[in-house]
Amino acid sequence: MVILHDEAYYKSRIPQPDLGPFRNFLRFLWDRERKAFLDRTAKEWGQLGLFYLCFFTILGTIFAIQMKVSIDYVSQLDKPFFQYVNPKSGRASRFTRSTFGSPGIVFKPNSMSTASPIISVSNLTGNTKSERYVQAINDFLQEYDKNRSNYDLDCQKKHSISGHPRKSCYFNIHNLGICSTPPYGYTKPLKPCVLIKFNKRFDWIPEYYNYSSHLPQNMPERLKKVVQKSHKPYIWLSCNGANNVDKDHIGEIEYIPTPGFPVEYFPFTGQLDYMSPIVALKFNSLTSITGAFYTCFFSALALLFAVCMKGLLATLNYEKPRWILEESLIGTNPGLGFRPMSNNADERSLIWYSSSDPSSVQKWTGLLDTFLEEYINSSLLPNGGRNQQICNYNTPVKPGHVCAVEVNNWGPCSPNHQYGFNNSAPCIFIKLNRIYGWIPEYYNDTENLPNEMPADLVEHIKSTNSSWLNTVWVSCKGANPHDNEDIGELNYYPENHGFPGYYYPYQNIPGYLSPVVAVHFLRPARNKIINVECRAWAKNIKYMTSQYQQHGMVHFELMIDE
Repeated sequence: MVILHDEAYYKSRIPQPDLGPFRNFLRFLWDRERKAFLDRTAKEWGQLGLFYLCFFTILGTIFAIQMKVSIDYVSQLDKPFFQYVNPKSGRASRFTRSTFGSPGIVFKPNSMSTASPIISVSNLTGNTKSERYVQAINDFLQEYDKNRSNYDLDCQKKHSISGHPRKSCYFNIHNLGICSTPPYGYTKPLKPCVLIKFNKRFDWIPEYYNYSSHLPQNMPERLKKVVQKSHKPYIWLSCNGANNVDKDHIGEIEYIPTPGFPVEYFPFTGQLDYMSPIVALKFNSLTSITGAFYTCFFSALALLFAVCMKGLLATLNYEKPRWILEESLIGTNPGLGFRPMSNNADERSLIWYSSSDPSSVQKWTGLLDTFLEEYINSSLLPNGGRNQQICNYNTPVKPGHVCAVEVNNWGPCSPNHQYGFNNSAPCIFIKLNRIYGWIPEYYNDTENLPNEMPADLVEHIKSTNSSWLNTVWVSCKGANPHDNEDIGELNYYPENHGFPGYYYPYQNIPGYLSPVVAVHFLRPARNKIINVECRAWAKNIKYMTSQYQQHGMVHFELMIDE
C-alpha cells in the first residue's frame, strides 16, 4: 500500500540547512521564513494552547469535584475519622488507627526565633524582648475571655472525668494569680511567668495518679509529696533544668494554681468553645548564667585551640613541604603558564588589543611590567637579591644561592620595546610552574628525539652546542591548521629555545625566580582569533590535552585589531 502526500508535506520534511550553532539557535528563536517562534508557528502554538487549556480544565474539574465531595463528607462528621482508642477500655470507633501518640503540651510565650525555643530576658531597662513576650501572653489569654453562660462553671467541683458533657468546662484565667495580669513578671525584679497548655486530643481520657496510686520512680520527690497529699485528681506536671548547670540556675518554680491539669476538662469531644487547662510556671529566683563561667569556658577553649594550632604548626617545615613529588597532590608533572593574563575573568585566556590604541597597548604592557618587576629590579626580592648569581651550563649554582634571569637576553621582548605590542608583534612570556625537588629528564640526545617534536625545534637542538642540551625545550604552534596559517613566524628569547637546566631543582630558596621564555610573534594575522598552544619538552613531562584537562602545555588566544 502506497500513501501519497501533497507537495507541501514533502517540502516540510526537507531538513533545514546548517547555519552553525549560534545562527541555528537564532533561527530556533525566530524563523523569518516560517514566521515561527521557538520552532512553532502561530497555528501550532494555538493548537498547543487549546490542548493544554482543555487538559487542565478537565483536570481542574475532576480535582474540584473530588474536593467538594471530600469536604461535604468531612463536614458531616462529629468526630475525627481516625481517633484515639483507649487501650484498656478497648473502645473502637470508625477506624482504630491514629497517627498521634500521647497528647503533648506547649508553652507560651513562644520564642522569638524559630531556630531555638529560648525565652531570653534581661534586667536592662527598655528591653524590647520582654515587651514582645508580654504582648504574646496577652494575645494568648484573649482566647479565654469568653461568655461564661456557655460553660459549666461548677465542673471543677465534681472531681471526676465529666464523660460527654453538654457544656465545656470553664477555665478562669484569674486562677493563674499574678501570671494572669500584665506584665506577667517580665519587669524588674524578673520573676517571669511561662504558661503551659495541654493540647487537645479527641476522646482521650487520662489515667491519672492519685494519693493511693503507685507512683513511678522517676517522678520528682517533691511532686510525689504533692500527689500523696492531694485528694483531687490531676494530670501532674513537673519542670526542672535540662542539665546540672540549668538546675543550678533555674531556682524555685512556683506552679499556679497547682502543678497539674484538672481531669474535669477531659475528654475533649469536639466542642467548638472548648478551653484547654493551663498551668503557670513562675520562676521566683531565676539566676543568669554568670559571665565568669563563660569567661572560663571560652578561655579554656581558646587555650586548647592555641595548643592544637601550635602543635600543628610545629609539624610544618617552612623550607620544605612534608609531601613532595609522587607523595604530594601536585605530583611530578609541572604545568605551563603564560603572561600577560587579563584580570578580567570574562577574557580568560584571550589576549585582545589594538596596536593603534595606546590605552589598549598600555593595558597589556602594564600587566607584563607587574609580572616582570622582580626580574628587572632584583632589589624587590627577599634579601634584596644578594644571593643571586649569574649561572650557565658550566657553572652550577652555589649552595644557598639562586640563578639570576638575564633580562638583557630578551631582545625585542624587553620593556624598552614595549614587548613588541606597539608594533603588532607582541611577546608572550611562557613559564614552567614550580614543583619542589623536581628535576627534568632532558631530551639531550640529538639522535633520539620524539617523532612529534616540531621540525624547527629538532633542527635547533641538533645545531645547539652539546653542553647546552640540558634544557627543557619550548615550542609553540597554532592549535588548528588554520591557526598555523595565521600565526606567522615565531622567535624565542633567550635564544636557547627553552628553560636552562641549571635553574632546577626548585628548593624554595628565597629570591628564586622561575625562568621564562619570551615567544615573539613577528607577523600574526590581523582581526582574527589565533589559537596558540605552547608545549614544554622533557621526558618526565607528560603531554595530554582534552576538553577539560591540559598537561604539559598551555593554550591561549591572540587577536590583534588594525
